Amino acid sequence: MLMNKGLEYKILNEIEIEKIKDVSAKILEEIGFRINNNNTLKILKNAGLPVNFDTKIVKFPEEKLYEYISYATRNSYHILYGRNLNNKAEFGHWKTNIMSSSGQYMIYDWEIDDRRRPIMEDLISIAKVTKYLENIDIAGALVLPMDVNPCTREIEQEINLLNNTDKPISFWFTNGKKTRYQVEIMKVIRDGQGAIKDYPFCECFVEPVSPLQFTKESMEILEVFAKDGLPIGFGPMAMQGATAPVTIAGTIVQENAEVLAGIVISQVINPGNPVTYWGIPHCMDLKTGNMSFASPEQSLLAMAMVQVARSYGFYAVGVNEGLSDSNLLDDTQNGFERGISLISGIYSKADILAHQGICGQDSCGSILQLIIDNEMLFFLKRYFNFFDVNTDTIALDLIKKVGIGGNFLVEKHTIDHFKSEIYIPKIFSRDNWGIWYKKGKKSTKDIAIERYNEIMKLEPVEPIEDEKMKEVKKILSAAKKEFSE
Repeated sequence: MLMNKGLEYKILNEIEIEKIKDVSAKILEEIGFRINNNNTLKILKNAGLPVNFDTKIVKFPEEKLYEYISYATRNSYHILYGRNLNNKAEFGHWKTNIMSSSGQYMIYDWEIDDRRRPIMEDLISIAKVTKYLENIDIAGALVLPMDVNPCTREIEQEINLLNNTDKPISFWFTNGKKTRYQVEIMKVIRDGQGAIKDYPFCECFVEPVSPLQFTKESMEILEVFAKDGLPIGFGPMAMQGATAPVTIAGTIVQENAEVLAGIVISQVINPGNPVTYWGIPHCMDLKTGNMSFASPEQSLLAMAMVQVARSYGFYAVGVNEGLSDSNLLDDTQNGFERGISLISGIYSKADILAHQGICGQDSCGSILQLIIDNEMLFFLKRYFNFFDVNTDTIALDLIKKVGIGGNFLVEKHTIDHFKSEIYIPKIFSRDNWGIWYKKGKKSTKDIAIERYNEIMKLEPVEPIEDEKMKEVKKILSAAKKEFSE
């Protein structure tokens, strides 16, 4: 968890923010939103919203929009907890939480220097390593294991993640039926510590399909979480120039409308349900048609979305920063793009930055990249801690004592302050050429591999208790039976 002592960096003025909000409201009131789930349509109809069942379009009158936004902003603060309740991610408390990716369909394997399909053993190793990555507050699964039945893959992903880390977690939910099993598993594991509503492990991620649509499955997931009072994150990935206007302002307007539509639906089902406003639009690279994860537009969009979210009173806000379009772990592009966008994300004062550990454009996870990201965050923790100016730190008496031509190295003042004043890298190198050469001319990737091997020798977390695991396995068996029929 990172505390930014500096000022919030703002790129929009109040007039611009109000204009964005006004147009977003017009989109929801005049164009509306297609919701491909009849049950959700009925719920919204009963709440007095205009619903066309033939087109599946719902419109959100401005008065209703702000009424339901007010329910959400009353409870915008929430906390995610690990199995160890001391490990938590606090949203809405002016802290920047860092989350690793929820799951990629490929993994980078350094032994073959190539990508491959991930297996469950990869996920287990990732979870074990993440325990010892001090700057990763929410342990994402990072990969989607391809060696398990796809009908229950996300459920098994959840079980193995919970069994191998004691931090808050992040993984995927794909439909309502699976989500019900996944929530039931979390209730079993949390039993004895309090209600899952009060001590949630995670939030679900509900992603609108830009422009202006929700799938049947996303509404199923939303309903399950909202009925249990569990936190829900809403994050469309509107793509500037493709699924949103090419202008940054137009993308922000549309993205904001899409997030608000999801928040309103959650509040119709359960007024006051905790939500996270995810401002995560991207832009399309016009030469390739690919989504860019690390364009300058990405950071401008993220910083603007945080400002817009705050203007409504949302204090749980997430952005996707600290990413790169490079497919290499330790090239110049990767380091530059991650560093610049991490700084932008932290300056925005978003509550959560995601999805660390991604290698390239949202298709590959890398535990080495996650280890490198963790090191970058050590650097930035020191950077954003700034420094104090007081009698002790100015150290006039000490300077007088040491005098001209003296040395401060052995002074008690140095011993008392060096840890807080000077960042000491764990994997980044400061060796001079000669020493670096004698040590084997190791790259950042080489040192990250060494760090991975060191961590894997450390004590793993305590597994889930036997009695609870028996109940979890019964739930998994029931899911396998249902989805195989």
